[in-house]
Order: sequence, then structure tokens, then C-alpha cells
Amino acid sequence: MVALNLRYGEYWHVSTYIVFYGYLNIERGAFDEAAVIIDKLSEIWATYGNENATEYRYSLKIILLILFRKFYDALKEANNGIAFHRQTGRELVMIYYLGYKAAIQINLNDISGAQESLLEAKELVSKIGFVPPIYISGYLKGQFLLDLYLLERSILSHGHKEKLKIIKKAKKSGKRALKNSFKYAFDRTEILRLIGLYYWLIGSHARATRFWRHSIKIAERFGADVQRAKTYMEIGKRLSEEGNRYGKLMGITADEYLKKSKNLFEKFGMERELEELDKILTYR
Repeated sequence: MVALNLRYGEYWHVSTYIVFYGYLNIERGAFDEAAVIIDKLSEIWATYGNENATEYRYSLKIILLILFRKFYDALKEANNGIAFHRQTGRELVMIYYLGYKAAIQINLNDISGAQESLLEAKELVSKIGFVPPIYISGYLKGQFLLDLYLLERSILSHGHKEKLKIIKKAKKSGKRALKNSFKYAFDRTEILRLIGLYYWLIGSHARATRFWRHSIKIAERFGADVQRAKTYMEIGKRLSEEGNRYGKLMGITADEYLKKSKNLFEKFGMERELEELDKILTYR
């Protein structure tokens, strides 16, 4: 079908069709199939000069590299994508990439860089007005990740006044990201997990567990096994914390959640996630 439509010149439909197939493969852990789609999108761009194809190629590659914790490679792809679309004037795409760039920078502890990326994205959102859910999703998620990072840091530093301010900010950004995820399902499992983390950090553990349950159920319904594994790991990590009064969630212990996540990460060959899991097991 792809080959036939390319012969007819339906480049937009082909590129759009296969990028969403790529998203599905990433969610399900079929990374080899996602890599084939990335190659196909590169081929469509090289052969026909279709800008959608190169936009989607960057999107899939950035997400894959983030999942495999190859943050410097992901940052390079994000910068290349932003530079390309700065030239083409596709500002909606730039908002999407800037959000993911901020998420990458947070993982690299470049907080000032993440703030700059999000500020640029915010200015574009203000300029454009309405931004479709798929394009604003990266920005909203990036902002929420930054607020969660700052919240966790304020808790560790015991800064009460700063903590209250960040709690309010994180609640607002989390609410916006959650609302958008109901219009863009690819993010929903992850955002539900992050909302759960927000409530866990502020001490509302009952609410946190409610959102984590929802994250797991949505992941099971969508077949989003990669994000389900990450939710298992987050739950196992938090249930393992000293002083936690929850021994189990849905009748499952912290050790069992960590084992569930390990089994899925091994299945998908996610070595960096397994390394992160080992750190949790070592330092808990």
C-alpha cells in the first residue's frame, strides 16, 4: 500500500500513515520495526523532498533515543530538527521539538538550557494561538518534567517557601499536560505516571497510587508495554522508599513491580533502563 501510494504521489498520506504506525511500534516495544519506518521516512525525504517525511523521521528518532537514554544523540537530533524547521518556517513542529529538547536537557542536568527551550516554545505558542494537541504535547510534557525536577530538588533542600511555589506551578503544568493527553493518546500512560509522581512527592500517596493504577490500566488497554514497564519501575522505586507505609499496590509488592519492569526491559533489550533498575535495587 505504501509503495502504491508513493507511485501516485500521495506523499503526505503515506508519511502520516507510517509515522503513526511507528508510534504504535515504539509503544509496543517493536523497536526494529520502528527503525525500518524511520529509514523509510528518510528515503521518502531523500527521493521526493517531502518535508512531512523528514519532520516525522526526526520525531520518531528523538523519542527512540530518549527511551534508550542516548540523550546526547537525542539532543543532536532535536537541534537538527529545530534548525531544519526554522528554515522551513514550520513553527508548530518547532514547538514539539523544543519540548522534547527540554526533556532531554533535564535528563542531562542542563536546567538553564531546558528553561530556555521551554521559553522559546512558550513564545511560539503565544504567537500562534491555538496549537493542535499533538504539537503542543512535547512542550506541555517538557514543562511538567521541569517542574517535577524542581519540586524534587526543593524537597531535598528543605526550602519550604520555594517548595510551596513549585508545588503550585507543577500542579498547573501537570493539569495542562493531563488534559492534552486525553486528546493525544500517545502521551497518556506517561503523563498519568508523572501525575502519580507529583502526588507522591507532595505526600498525597493515596492519590499517587490511584493515578499509577490508571496508568497501568491504560497501558494494558493500548498495548503500551514500554510505558507500562516504566510505570512498574516508578511504583517499585517509590514503594521501596524508607518510611513508605504502602507495602503493596493492587496486591503487588515493590520487589514484584521491579521484577515485572525488569522482565519487560529485558524483553525489549533496553539496557540503560536495566542499569537504572540496578541502581534502584542497589541504593534502596
